[in-house]
Amino acid sequence: MRTVVAIPAYKPEMTDTERYVLQQCVRILGKQRKIVLFVPESLDCRAYLAVAPEARIERFADGCFDGIASYSNLLLTPEFYRRFSSPRY
Repeated sequence: MRTVVAIPAYKPEMTDTERYVLQQCVRILGKQRKIVLFVPESLDCRAYLAVAPEARIERFADGCFDGIASYSNLLLTPEFYRRFSSPRY
């Protein structure tokens, strides 16, 4: 598989809209792309895996999801992108 769809998840429960969006990602993108949920270390992912059972989980420190600044900092780190480096895109 050459590409992944990386989706952040940081709450134990999804809203109806978030659930619908994840279902659509699985239905439309999941056929030809690997879906990866990037989540805090302590997050219980059962709700997400119920919708996207084939998704891979990548865990990051809880502090990376404390707010906009810490989340943005995560997205600027080389470690974040190394986790997804095996696909070409």
